[in-house]
Amino acid sequence: MKIEDKARRKSFGAKPREHGEDLVQLASLRVGGESYALDIMVIKEITRLPEVTKIPQAPDFLEGFVNLRGMVIPLVNLCRRLGLGDGALGPKTRIVTVAFGRQVIGLAVDEIRGVLRLPRSEVLSPPQVIRGRVPEYIGGVVRQEGELILLLDLKKVLNLEEIKEIKEMGRELGSAQ
Repeated sequence: MKIEDKARRKSFGAKPREHGEDLVQLASLRVGGESYALDIMVIKEITRLPEVTKIPQAPDFLEGFVNLRGMVIPLVNLCRRLGLGDGALGPKTRIVTVAFGRQVIGLAVDEIRGVLRLPRSEVLSPPQVIRGRVPEYIGGVVRQEGELILLLDLKKVLNLEEIKEIKEMGRELGSAQ
């Protein structure tokens, strides 16, 4: 492997070792018909789509709020957030629950494809061509079975101001977050 490839690698996933090499674990998912992945370490749980309570005048990417085991959490339509289309929810839609500090948020994705477990050396930074065209929340690229999978940097999917706005909406709904 070239030295510049090593410098471009990103740190994702857990750090289990297998035969002396660090491995990463990524949840592979579909969003807007495209392949993405999230570090499994940021995921609290994955559930089916419950009933969604819509919020008038909410940002277009905020699908509404859902009740998961007594906790009211905002549901972000990841397809809309990434600008990949209308993000219609369907029978394969899953909610990926993640935490932004103390704020728990659900991300609506088209489907969960599985968990990828691969050597950290296979996770590369986005090529220069992609950097100029893809928002900063793309944190890396993995080639898997002839397909490019883009790794989402969850800390950059929503900015701090958006998280504050969503948190305030949750408080207004009586959320204890």
